[in-house]
Amino acid sequence: MTLVNDLDLFHVEPNLFSDASDVALRLLEASDGAVDGTSLSSSGADFEAAGVGVGHVVVVGDEPLEIVSEGQFGELIVTRPRSIEGPLVAPSQGTDLSVAVRSFERFITRSEAWVLGALGVEAVPKSDTTDPSIVNLEDVVALIVSEAIAEVLAALVALHPDDAVLAARADSARTRALTDRSRTVARIDLDGDGEPEATRRMGSITLVRT
Repeated sequence: MTLVNDLDLFHVEPNLFSDASDVALRLLEASDGAVDGTSLSSSGADFEAAGVGVGHVVVVGDEPLEIVSEGQFGELIVTRPRSIEGPLVAPSQGTDLSVAVRSFERFITRSEAWVLGALGVEAVPKSDTTDPSIVNLEDVVALIVSEAIAEVLAALVALHPDDAVLAARADSARTRALTDRSRTVARIDLDGDGEPEATRRMGSITLVRT
């Protein structure tokens, strides 16, 4: 497992899941989606069998939605982009809607391995609430997200080299990732006391006497 999942990318760049489908892994597709409130159902889709659930993003029609939970009868509870832990925001209602679950897992995995390797730390499962070595895990996660988004858009540009708007969007994402890379400092707890004894930047290690 990784520190980052598709939902982390969704919180920053929700339209990535509708715009960059050409480079995404397609986990599930159906054409009979029905949205009632925040409930999404489809008789032609087996969400459980496809391994689809919390942490994934589903595109209904052209609208990317967060999967909040699995319902009791095989449906998914979904919401439009919202503040973290904010109330659910019902999407457009309707029937016979296209349903697609796409994942950027390969970009996430590659970006995470690169960032953690450059910092000299190891990954921990997403289910863990804290990394025993990284005190400011949220800063490192934010960098991984920026790097993954930039990688997705770069791959999309490679498929559509004549799209100037897409190229500008990819350049902006790469600039943001480079800025985040220069600013991110991982604070490392070396002895398990919860306090950082070292700080690490990309490609460098600084020891701090305490």
